[in-house]
Amino acid sequence: MTNLNLPKMSSKGKMTFSAAVFMAVAILSVYFLIFPTLIEIDAAKQEILKLKGEAEAKYVKNIGIKDLFSNLKKAEYDIQTLNMLYIRGNNELEFVNRMEELAAENNLEIRLSFQPEKTRKDQLFSQIPFSISTEGDYRNIMKYISAIESADYQINVEKISLASGSVDESGRSIISLNCSGNIYMKN
Repeated sequence: MTNLNLPKMSSKGKMTFSAAVFMAVAILSVYFLIFPTLIEIDAAKQEILKLKGEAEAKYVKNIGIKDLFSNLKKAEYDIQTLNMLYIRGNNELEFVNRMEELAAENNLEIRLSFQPEKTRKDQLFSQIPFSISTEGDYRNIMKYISAIESADYQINVEKISLASGSVDESGRSIISLNCSGNIYMKN
């Protein structure tokens, strides 16, 4: 090591001077090297937190969009299902034919009537009162009622009455069915 020509100092003074120079170099190193690096690290940390927040927002938005599409597909399916339940635009004949087919399948003849004067119209559908009456064997009547319940239409039965009647030639009891309610037609 090169010996600095310092004014005559004691060893203790030289050590103090060397320690002071070392401390000054260390402080300057911290001030000019480490402190700016810490500032850059803090700025990078802030940028990372900002990007993380943006990524989380995009993720939440993406999840929301996926849920929206999923709900949309479900709603489209529900709308299709509901549309199948309604009689399609002024086509009561479709309903009449289906009720007669169900009656024929159960060996019955029906009398079906509508009460158009009591029709209630809404924006989406019309509610049309109807009544069905028939007579027949108890089992056939019950099968017919079950078939009406599982028909492809939205039917709201408000009143149903069964009454015993006469006996046919084979000894079976004849039952009378009177049923009234509403069907729904899509506007």
